[in-house]
Order: sequence, then C-alpha cells, then structure tokens
Amino acid sequence: MEFSDSMSRWSGHGNTEFKRNVVDAFQKRSRVRLVIAKTSETTYVDSGKDASLVKKEFFTREDLIGEVAELNGDNFFSVSENCKSGRAGATRAA
Repeated sequence: MEFSDSMSRWSGHGNTEFKRNVVDAFQKRSRVRLVIAKTSETTYVDSGKDASLVKKEFFTREDLIGEVAELNGDNFFSVSENCKSGRAGATRAA
C-alpha cells in the first residue's frame, strides 16, 4: 500500500510534533504504522481547507507497517506492506 499527504493540511494541536516525527522517521528509516483519520466532511477537506477544524475519528492499522519513503518539504510519501511480523519490505526512494 502506498499513501501520500501534505503536512500543511492541518494546523491543530500536535502538528509540530507530527512534522518532527515524520522527518525523524524519514532520516532514521524508522518503521511507521498507518493511522487513518475519518470524517464525514470530506468535501470540506478535499477542497484543501484546514482539516483540523472538522470532527474526525482516528484508527490505527496494526497490520500495516512501513516507512516514510520520500519527504519533499511539506509532502510525504509512505510505503507499507501487509505484514503481521511488523517488518515490511518497503524500499527507500532515492
């Protein structure tokens, strides 16, 4: 599974810590777990507005472990594989 997002899509509490953790995970090639944020206000979020302002539910996927394969300023790209052992075969982008 591959996914990407922009760190500036939200500015709420924890954003500074989140950015620091993504950079740290990328630099150290640390393993990361997928966290899904779900909202019913998808039109608002898809329009590019601040997603921190809408109500959300958060879910973790214990079975999807990977790494931050690419980090380009505000944007990040992660690769995960379904692996119950917690060791994904993701490769780091050059």
